[in-house]
Amino acid sequence: MVAGVCKIKDGWATQDSVWIRYGDGKELEIPASEYEAKGYQPEIDDLPACPPNKGSTNANRT
Repeated sequence: MVAGVCKIKDGWATQDSVWIRYGDGKELEIPASEYEAKGYQPEIDDLPACPPNKGSTNANRT
Protein backbone atom coordinates (compact mmCIF):
# COMPACT_ATOMS: atom_id res chain seq x y z
CA MET A 1 0.00 0.00 0.00
CA VAL A 2 1.21 3.50 -0.84
CA ALA A 3 0.07 6.66 0.92
CA GLY A 4 0.88 10.29 0.31
CA VAL A 5 2.66 12.01 3.20
CA CYS A 6 3.07 15.60 2.00
CA LYS A 7 3.38 17.72 -1.14
CA ILE A 8 6.35 19.74 -2.41
CA LYS A 9 5.99 22.78 -4.68
CA ASP A 10 8.52 22.54 -7.54
CA GLY A 11 10.15 19.57 -5.81
CA TRP A 12 10.77 17.36 -8.85
CA ALA A 13 12.90 19.51 -11.15
CA THR A 14 10.30 22.14 -12.06
CA GLN A 15 7.26 19.96 -11.29
CA ASP A 16 5.33 19.63 -8.07
CA SER A 17 5.97 16.38 -6.25
CA VAL A 18 4.60 14.21 -3.47
CA TRP A 19 6.46 12.42 -0.69
CA ILE A 20 5.00 8.90 -0.39
CA ARG A 21 5.35 6.08 2.11
CA TYR A 22 5.10 2.40 1.18
CA GLY A 23 3.54 -0.15 3.53
CA ASP A 24 7.00 -1.40 4.54
CA GLY A 25 7.95 2.10 5.77
CA LYS A 26 10.16 3.12 2.83
CA GLU A 27 9.64 6.70 1.64
CA LEU A 28 10.20 8.28 -1.76
CA GLU A 29 9.54 11.52 -3.63
CA ILE A 30 7.67 11.18 -6.95
CA PRO A 31 6.25 13.68 -9.45
CA ALA A 32 2.70 14.79 -8.62
CA SER A 33 1.59 13.71 -12.10
CA GLU A 34 2.68 10.12 -11.36
CA TYR A 35 0.95 10.20 -7.95
CA GLU A 36 -2.31 11.28 -9.59
CA ALA A 37 -1.98 8.84 -12.52
CA LYS A 38 -1.60 5.91 -10.13
CA GLY A 39 -4.61 7.03 -8.08
CA TYR A 40 -2.74 7.19 -4.78
CA GLN A 41 -4.57 8.62 -1.78
CA PRO A 42 -5.20 11.02 -0.20
CA GLU A 43 -5.82 13.56 -2.95
CA ILE A 44 -2.90 15.96 -3.46
CA ASP A 45 -5.05 18.93 -2.43
CA ASP A 46 -5.66 17.23 0.93
CA LEU A 47 -1.95 16.71 1.69
CA PRO A 48 -0.06 19.16 3.89
CA ALA A 49 3.05 20.92 2.61
CA CYS A 50 6.25 19.04 3.42
CA PRO A 51 8.55 20.50 6.05
CA PRO A 52 11.83 21.99 4.76
CA ASN A 53 13.81 18.86 5.73
CA LYS A 54 11.69 16.52 3.54
CA GLY A 55 12.33 16.09 -0.19
CA SER A 56 14.16 18.41 -2.56
CA THR A 57 12.44 21.70 -1.78
CA ASN A 58 14.09 24.99 -2.70
CA ALA A 59 14.62 25.63 1.02
CA ASN A 60 17.04 22.68 1.10
CA ARG A 61 19.15 23.94 -1.78
CA THR A 62 22.25 25.97 -1.08
